[in-house]
Amino acid sequence: MTGFAMAGPAKYIKLGKEKIMNKIYLIIWSKTKNCWIVVSEIAKRHGKTATQRGGRVVLSALVAASLLAGTSVCRPVWAGIKTNDGAVLGQIESGTASGLASMVAGVGNTASGDLSFSFGQYSVASDYLTVAFGTRTIASGTHSTAFGQDTEASGNYSVAFGGAAYYSDGTLERKVIASGPHATAFGSGSHATGYLATAFGASSTSKSLSSLAFGQGTIAGVDDAEGNGQLSTAFGRDTRAYADASTAFGILTQAGSTDTKGTKVMSGTASTAFGKDTRAYADYSTAFGLGSQAGITDGTGKAYGGTASVAFGKDSKAFADNSLAALGGKTETNAEGSAAIGVGATVSQAGTVALGAESKAGTESGISGFNPLGAGKTSANPNAWKSTHAAIAVGNGSAVTRQITGVAAGTAPTDAVNVAQLSALADAVGDSALAIKGTSGSGSVRLANQTLSVIGGNNNITTAADGQEIKVNLSNSLNLGTDGRVAFGTGTNPTTLNSSGLTINGGPSVTTGGINAGGKKITGVAAGTDNTDAVNLQQLKAAVADVDFDPVLNTSGNSGTGSVNLKSGKLNVIGADGNITTTASGEDIRIGLSNNVDVTTLHATTVSATTVTADTVDTMVLHAGPSLEIGPGSKITGLAAGTDPMDAVNYGQLTAVQNQLDNVHFNVANSSTGTGTSR
Repeated sequence: MTGFAMAGPAKYIKLGKEKIMNKIYLIIWSKTKNCWIVVSEIAKRHGKTATQRGGRVVLSALVAASLLAGTSVCRPVWAGIKTNDGAVLGQIESGTASGLASMVAGVGNTASGDLSFSFGQYSVASDYLTVAFGTRTIASGTHSTAFGQDTEASGNYSVAFGGAAYYSDGTLERKVIASGPHATAFGSGSHATGYLATAFGASSTSKSLSSLAFGQGTIAGVDDAEGNGQLSTAFGRDTRAYADASTAFGILTQAGSTDTKGTKVMSGTASTAFGKDTRAYADYSTAFGLGSQAGITDGTGKAYGGTASVAFGKDSKAFADNSLAALGGKTETNAEGSAAIGVGATVSQAGTVALGAESKAGTESGISGFNPLGAGKTSANPNAWKSTHAAIAVGNGSAVTRQITGVAAGTAPTDAVNVAQLSALADAVGDSALAIKGTSGSGSVRLANQTLSVIGGNNNITTAADGQEIKVNLSNSLNLGTDGRVAFGTGTNPTTLNSSGLTINGGPSVTTGGINAGGKKITGVAAGTDNTDAVNLQQLKAAVADVDFDPVLNTSGNSGTGSVNLKSGKLNVIGADGNITTTASGEDIRIGLSNNVDVTTLHATTVSATTVTADTVDTMVLHAGPSLEIGPGSKITGLAAGTDPMDAVNYGQLTAVQNQLDNVHFNVANSSTGTGTSR
């Protein structure tokens, strides 16, 4: 059996150990000796009616021994403890108790610290007031306690309680370790390495100052040189609370984020993750509910959105700073200060709010609303017409729409109105009529639920509806009727346009009677091409330049000679007396004999009458020289060209003169019939 040894003021006592097979023993308190003794199980116990076996017996003995250590000393006692064959046990060597008032009980144990206690197998209590209880337990920190199997309490005032975790093949996973000062590790494979750290549960780890890991596989804090993860709490199963003052509660939750190696905290200070599979990566963020997430990380593990955000509810995602995603909503990283509430609700603009499932908010601030009075016609409060903050959406503007019910009647310019107010307004408009008065006649039009038609009174005015406008235009073709006219200006003689034409007061006119330039220039005239086209100055100058003549015309008559200067452009041809007439007709100058010839002397050989007139003389016969007989429709032929001033001219001479005159334009003043122009 296993004995125990005590070191104290009285005497060092050892109990031996030998191989025991099917032995029956009992440890009891001896009143007479004032110490615990080992006796046969059949021995009576003072004041006890039941026996204790196995671990319960050992535990009772240890507790009693620890209470009595340093206060009483017993000498070795052997009762009649026998094997099944009746052999008496011999004593064997136990552990070593070398510290002042230390005690060991078991095989291979060591109690080297003052007032230390080591119980079990190969347990070590090596510092002041340490307790190592179990198999291969180590209590090396001052006032430390290691209890269980393969536990280690190396920090001052630390507690390690539990057993080592083993794989299914029997290999050791890790020990229970409480290495931080005042640390507590409780549970199989638990580690408490930080100051005042607590790890409670199988494979739980508490690494930082005042961190708490409670539950299987939980981790509070990280092993980095900067001591991050202080005051963190991980509660549940496989939860992670990495950052300072972070809290992870639930299953597979995480508060804070680390680098890719998991050795350095990147973000998540004072973050909280609550639920299953929740993530609170950003500083001061909160994730609550299955699959919720507050903040999003980059490739280094650092959160780049979601600071002070809240994700509340299943699958909610709050990725923007100071944002709220609730009941399945999502806030994008650029939507700072926004809120998305409802399954599938999303916001993409800072300050917006998406309210309700599938709602989408993305309208920024500074948007002007519809103004029925027209742009620029607003009230004294401009904020009533133009938003100062981003919009609230209760739908997505197309497939998802919602009614907002229970709205009270608005009173301020920025209050919402309800249907009751709109109905009252419609009734008021319906009861009123629009009075209309025209040039002639008057009437009224009720606009409620009716159409007001605006049309032209005749074909000269057209109207067209274009959006919110009515465009009134003048027709391209005006018809004012037979008596209509358009007058411009005031006074008794305004400029008028009527069926006769256009008459400009004090200026030109274009009427059915012709064109009167009114003494004004007609400018911009193109060169004429047809015979009836007007010519411009350029054409006239070109025509004049082609005329080459001597402006002085030399003349000779029946008596005397002379010259006429044509520079003035005018030549007068007149009869010398009343017997010769000249007439300008178009391009011709007609020279004729007056019907009443008055001459001083008329020589005739035979005259049939005293008076010769055109009505009575058919033929005139001249005697005393060549005879000339002229009848109606007859010619004087064979007339030689005159050479003497008194000679008659023939057709050839006259034609030559005519050809010369064709190139000269002049005015002719007829002495008896008027004036004209000839070329």
